[in-house]
Amino acid sequence: MITEETIDRAVRILERGGVIALPTETVYGLVSYYGAGDSWKKIFLLKGREEKKPLALFIKSLQEAEKFASLPPLARQLSDIFWPGPLTIVLEKKKEVEFPWNTVGFRMPDHPFVRELLSRISPLWSTSANRAGEKSACTPEEVKEYFGGSIEMVVEEGKELVRCVPSTVIRVSRTEAGILREGAIRKEEVKKKLKIDKIDHGF
Repeated sequence: MITEETIDRAVRILERGGVIALPTETVYGLVSYYGAGDSWKKIFLLKGREEKKPLALFIKSLQEAEKFASLPPLARQLSDIFWPGPLTIVLEKKKEVEFPWNTVGFRMPDHPFVRELLSRISPLWSTSANRAGEKSACTPEEVKEYFGGSIEMVVEEGKELVRCVPSTVIRVSRTEAGILREGAIRKEEVKKKLKIDKIDHGF
C-alpha cells in the first residue's frame, strides 16, 4: 500500500537534492531530482561510478522527454507500445539543451509508487541501486548492504513488485534502433511489435 506520508517524505528529500532508493518493476533504483542542481553527482559518489557513464531520466510523459530530445518515429512507436514499462529509450539530446552527456536515456516505469512519485516531482535522475560493478539490488535489504546509512530513504512500499530483471535499453536514431542491453523485454518481442525483421545490437 502506498501512503501519502511516504510520498511526501520522498518529495521533500528529492526537492532538497537528496538521493533515495526505491522499487521499480525491474530492480531497485537510486533517484535524485533533475531540478535540484548537481544532485546527479551524489549518485555517482554513492555508486563509485565514472561520470562518463550516463544516468537515465525517469519521466512522467512523452512531452517531458521532448524537452530534452527530438523523438523520431521509431522512438514514438516504442513508447506507445512499451511505456509505462521496463524499456529505456536512448536518444541524442537536443543541441540547445544543457546536459551532462550527448545522449539521454528515458524510462517511464510501470510501478505504482514510482508513477505516483513522478506525478509530484519529475524528471528524476535514475540508475540501478548497486555499487559500480556489482549486481543490482532487488530488495531493501540488499540496498542497505550496499549503502548502509548513506542514503536518506529506502522505500519499501511496493517491494514485492520488483521482478529482479533489468530494463531493456534501446538506442534510437532517425532510421535505426539498436539494443544496448536485452532485459525484461526480449529482442524478438521488440521486432514483432515494431513489425521489423532486424534490430541490431547497438550502432
